[in-house]
Amino acid sequence: MRECSGATLAALLRRRSHAAFSDLRERPERARGLRQGGVDRLDLDRFVAIALNTLHGWSLPERGGWSPETYGRWWDRAHGLAHQESERTDAVVWADAVEMAHFYQGRNVAGMRRANAAH
Repeated sequence: MRECSGATLAALLRRRSHAAFSDLRERPERARGLRQGGVDRLDLDRFVAIALNTLHGWSLPERGGWSPETYGRWWDRAHGLAHQESERTDAVVWADAVEMAHFYQGRNVAGMRRANAAH
């Protein structure tokens, strides 16, 4: 299984550091305020699934049908990567940031696939 290196994740996080995203990374109280009921909510959608498959070697269906165990596995992975990146950079990195980086990576891969299919 391929792992997402710290450098790859850091690059994804830097690339997506627009104002709202930076606000979540730099102001933990804002990120906590966005969580409902005090529980982290991470989305698993087709773009995240594509990123998990390409970056981590998972073999998820890209159009849904994920089990509760898969959601738990994604939650654990996102929090683990956030913790690793926080330790590596000595800055707070939230699982939300990992989710957003995976979403954009998956969307980019899907876009490249569409472009390649058009040729």
